[in-house]
Amino acid sequence: MRQSKRQKLENAGFRVGTVQEFLRLSDQEMALIDLKVRLVDLLRLVRTSKGVTQHDLARLLRSSQSRVAKIEAGNATASLDLICKALLALGGFAASHRKNDRITEGGIRLASQIFHVIAHVLGGNYAMEEQ
Repeated sequence: MRQSKRQKLENAGFRVGTVQEFLRLSDQEMALIDLKVRLVDLLRLVRTSKGVTQHDLARLLRSSQSRVAKIEAGNATASLDLICKALLALGGFAASHRKNDRITEGGIRLASQIFHVIAHVLGGNYAMEEQ
């Protein structure tokens, strides 16, 4: 928010703060929300860049298109487990994408992206080892 707008709101008697302050969320709760939002963004990006429809992804997950739409909309009922399952379904970890029990290049790239999202949310300076 621009400082001038913030000042006008405060002068009018409004309190200006963050979502975390307003909802009284702990740092851990805020990190979890941030993680889910970033993973959902990554899911949508991977799905669309691969030309996979929500319906196709739903079939991979043995779910429904409306459930995939809810995941991508950030619905609170979408668990981290389900978001990660969807990412893994798209990312080359399926048996059909393995070569001699080694994960394909696409699978490694997706794992790296997920790792970096988590590291960013945790605020660390982590590196993923090359295999």
